[in-house]
Parts: sequence; C-alpha cells; structure tokens
Amino acid sequence: MRYILLIFALFILSYSNDTALSYAHLSDEEKSYLLKKSEIKMCIDPDWMPFEKIEEGMHIGMTADYFKIFSKKISIPIVLVPTKTWTESLEFAKDRKCDILSLAMSTADRTKYMNFTQAYLKAPLVIITQITKPFIDDPVSVISKPLGITKGYAFIEILKKKYPNINLVEFETLQDGLNAVRRGKIFAYIDNLISSGYSIQKEYIGELKVAGKFETTWQWSVGVRNDDSVLLSIFEKIISSVKSEEYRDVMNKWISVQYESKYDYELFLKVAAGMLLLIVMLALRHNTLKKYTIKLEEKEKELEQLSAAKSLFLANMSHEIRTPLNAILGFINLLKKESQGRSTSLEYIDIVENSSKTLLNIIEDILDFSKIESGKISINLVDFNLKDELGSITHLFDAKCSEKNITLSLIFEDNLPEAINSDAYRIKQVISNLLSNAIKFTQSDKNIYVRVGFKDNYLRVSVVDEGKGISSDKLTHIFLAFNQEDNSTTREFGGTGLGLSISSELVKLLGGELKVKSSIGVGSEFYFSIPAKIVKDVVHLNKGVEELSFSNEKILVVEDNRANQLFMKILLQEMNLTFDIANDGVEAVEMFKTNKYEVILMDENMPNLNGIGATKKIIKYEKENELMHTPIIALTANALKGDKEKFLNAGMDEYMTKPLERKVLTTKLLLFLKH
Repeated sequence: MRYILLIFALFILSYSNDTALSYAHLSDEEKSYLLKKSEIKMCIDPDWMPFEKIEEGMHIGMTADYFKIFSKKISIPIVLVPTKTWTESLEFAKDRKCDILSLAMSTADRTKYMNFTQAYLKAPLVIITQITKPFIDDPVSVISKPLGITKGYAFIEILKKKYPNINLVEFETLQDGLNAVRRGKIFAYIDNLISSGYSIQKEYIGELKVAGKFETTWQWSVGVRNDDSVLLSIFEKIISSVKSEEYRDVMNKWISVQYESKYDYELFLKVAAGMLLLIVMLALRHNTLKKYTIKLEEKEKELEQLSAAKSLFLANMSHEIRTPLNAILGFINLLKKESQGRSTSLEYIDIVENSSKTLLNIIEDILDFSKIESGKISINLVDFNLKDELGSITHLFDAKCSEKNITLSLIFEDNLPEAINSDAYRIKQVISNLLSNAIKFTQSDKNIYVRVGFKDNYLRVSVVDEGKGISSDKLTHIFLAFNQEDNSTTREFGGTGLGLSISSELVKLLGGELKVKSSIGVGSEFYFSIPAKIVKDVVHLNKGVEELSFSNEKILVVEDNRANQLFMKILLQEMNLTFDIANDGVEAVEMFKTNKYEVILMDENMPNLNGIGATKKIIKYEKENELMHTPIIALTANALKGDKEKFLNAGMDEYMTKPLERKVLTTKLLLFLKH
C-alpha cells in the first residue's frame, strides 16, 4: 500500500521557485500591513489526515509542516482557531472568525466570502469500496448507488453539477464514511487518494480498497477572506517562494517507502519460485471461479430486476388504492355528520366505513410486510408522552368491543414515566394488531386487558384476552407470515395472517421480542419488552385539534382527482379557509404566479407536470423574483419508505398521506397558519 501511495503521490503539485521571500519582494503596502497585523487567524479541517488534524489543541499533518515554512517567511504568527468539523471551519470563515483556510478548493459558493491563492497541492479523486467489490472502470456505472462524501467538501457542488443524478450521502468525517462502507451502509466513499489511502493503510487493510477514480483531480489552495486583498497577495508570494525541495521533504515525511539496503538473494529466489508456483495455481483456480462468477452475476442481476419490479408494483398499488379511498372515507365522515338522528342511514354508513377501513388495514399489512421482507422499514425514535399516545388506542376499539359486549381495560402501572424516547407509531401499531386479534378471537361478555409498565429502562406491554386460546402445537409458528391457526380461522374471522408476523418483526426492530402464553378455552397473553430512555415531559397532545377553524386564509389545492377535489372543497370550507384548485402542476405554477397563497397542498401523480416538478418551478420563481417562500405540503398517496424524504428533498415543507384525516390536516396547517 505504501508504494502505491508513493506512485500516486507523483500527482501532487508543487509550485515554487528558487527565490526565498523577503521584505524586498513585498510592496510598501504589504510591508505596512504586516507591521500593523498582530496575528493571522487560521481554520483547518480538524480531522483529515495525513493533510491536517487538531490533536490535543495542536495543528499536525502535512499542512502544519507547510505552514511552518510559510510562517518563517513573514514576521507575524499564524494562530490556529480550533473547530470541531470542516463544516464549522467554513462557518467560521463566513463569519470572519478566521482570516485563512489552510487547505481549500475554490467553489462558486465559497467565493462569496473567500479568495483563493494558486494551488500548492493536488491529488486524484478516488472511489473507496469494500475489498470484495469489483473494480470500477467508469464512475457513471455507480452514481445511482449511495456514495459517501465529507460534508462541506467542494466536490459535492462539482459532482452534482457534472452528475445530476448522483446519490451522495454526506458524513461529518472521512472516518465516519469509511466505517459506513465497511458496514455496508453505503456502497462507496469518495475522497482524494492521499487521505483515503492513508486511512486504509492505517485502519482498513484487508477490508477496503481504492476501486476506481474520477477524471478530475482535487486541487487545494490557501483560502483568504475576500475583504483582505493584501493578505491574498502576500500568500501568493509566499507559495511562489517555497523551494521544490521543501515541498518534497514534507511529502516524503508523510508518504514514504521504507526498504532494507541489503538483500538475501538466495531467500529472494526461493520466495520468487514459490510465488511463481502459487500464481500458476491461482490462475487455474481463477478460470474456474470466473465461470461461476459470471453465472452468479447474471442471477444477481435477474433478482435485482425482479426486486425493482416488485417495488414498482407495490408503489403503484399503494397509490391507486389510496387515492379513491381518500375520497370514500372523506365522504363517509361528511355523511355521518349529515345523518345524525337517522339510525338506518348511519347503520349503512358505518358498514361502508368499516369495510373501507378493513380494506385500508389489509393494504397497510401487505405494504408493511413487503418493507420488512426487503429490510426497508425504519424506526423513528422521538420523545413522546406515554399516556397521551397509548391512552387513545383502546378508544379505537370501543365500537367493536361494544358489539360483542367485551370489557376492554387499559391499565397504566404506577411506575410509568411521563415520557420516553422510542417509536410511538410502531408501538401503537403493535398494540393495535394485538388488540384487533384479541377482540376477534374473544367471545361475547368476556374481558380484555392492556397493561403498560416500565422497569429497568424497559417499556413492558401485555395484551391479555379471555378468548378461545391457541393450542400448544400452533404456538411455534404463530408469528410466521400468512399463518393462522388453521384454514377455518381464516374463513371464520378473516384477515391476512400478517398482523402477528409484522408485530413480531417490529418489536425486534425496537430491540425486544414478542412472546405469547396461551391455554385452550382460557385465553392468551401476548407481551413484549423494549428498551426506552426516560426523557423530560413533552407537550401534551391537543385533544380538540379537529374542532379548530382558521381565519379565512387562502390556500392552493393541487389535485387532479375530481372526487378528491370535491372532498377537499367541503373539508376546507368547514375549516373556514378559502382556496383555489389546480388540476395539475402546470396550472398550479401559473396560478401561483398570479395569486398570493398562505399554503399549497400538492399532490404528486398528476398529468402534464407532477408535484415535485411543480414545486421546483415554484421555488425557482420565488428566488428569481425575491419572494418569500410559500409553504408547500405534500398530500399524496405515495406512502412507501423513502417517499417522504423524496418530497422534502425536492423542497416541500411537510408531508401527508391519503386517506386524509381532518385532524392530520389541521395539525399540519397549524404549523404555518394562525387560528
């Protein structure tokens, strides 16, 4: 690895001449400047070896040695300004907390606050992967894969301009990024050859490798605050005055090859003969393995295509079913309000509502199972109030319990903290699945208990029913997908057989295990414990949020589905809001240009121009005309993992999924509107 780094070190650029800088080479203005200046404040990248690092408050690395040479050529000290990250160093430069950056690249953004000297170092831009990955002939072949890069680096701007579809993932440090490559969290990391090779040699030998490179090279200069042209001129002269031998000495110190001056030629010949024999054996073995590798690569490609097709199908299915359900459930709620006092009508409406919600639950089960199966489901840890979040779960099942005269009791133990940090949504999803099953399999006039406790930093939840029970021979596979006790269970009670499987996997993701105890004719207990941190009490939920109304603010609804348009009209009128409706993204952009809106509700899948396209055009128009930003909320049936991030990254400010509930809409609007 050392000799490879030495070969690539030939790419390093050294600008110099043989004339040392002296006051005779400075202008009168520059001499006067140095006499008045007490010190030059410098920021560096605090963790970027072998170039530079802050260690125990000291500047070390290649640039530290270069600046020792530079500082000898002027009469004032160059003082290090400590920072924790490169991003913080850039912020310090913007805020004029430092006069210079020791090693930086010029970009359009940085020239707003810095000027740059001639380059005094350069190196190839390379791609680092796990050692088992194939070599990369063309970077274009991997730009769709997650590629790490250090946050704040100039090449982020350059790469995005050259490769608009590149999938960059930003990390605070090179070390964080290389660890992510090693663990398989990202496909590869992009950095310069010197620092990445140094890190691989030091910590990742046998695990990571340089697998490819970009045509462009990394060139570094001294960055000087752009309101100090005299200091820029001085550093230009300093860099030009450093001798080539001085640059080379620093380079050899940090990237060198060690070798013995004497050789044992007999030992060398023996080793060479052995190596030759090994090479022949490996070549024969390689030919055999190559045939199998080709077959495996073909099969892997076929599986990737099948996986992509499956994901596309699920996304389309989710969108196509959620869109009409949004209108169905929306109008059901409106009809229920109008049918108060007419028992027969309400009974019919309840049947339609329950059927629609059952259909929605089946869709959610299928999508969640698919995401779990492909490893794409995520846990979102937040601080939340336990009683607020879990206290409302049982109310969702009051109607079902009432039909069977089942008594449902929620018991909060005395040791329960006010608030914890975990995934409230997933915990409620698990409890809801368990309650749904408990009610389904419990006969009339029986009891169901939900108990919630906390002990030794673990949240403990159990759902106990007095139902039919589960035979012992069925308990071993009760958590398998598409599994119910027997076929008669499916015929009698319905369901997909996915609820317990999904719940079991969600509890595992939360750090616990879902368990069961059951006796035929007595009942069952499903229980789990998950780690959770106690946190300070959080703001309690607003129980009356659905009843809030606004002050006649005007919003733009972008929606192509006529039924959903009608539903939104009625809903927004009830909320005391005025609105316009655009049928697609093109209309939305034009209406935005001629009207003032407080909020925009943006659908995604529309003809002519989709929601993301319309959002980008609106934001561009705002910037060109120096307008204040109008909040854009995604209102879409696209509800798979990654969809929310996709919309937010496109410039939208919030995200809602269909079917839409008034409570959710009100909560989101309250972020931007007064009431």
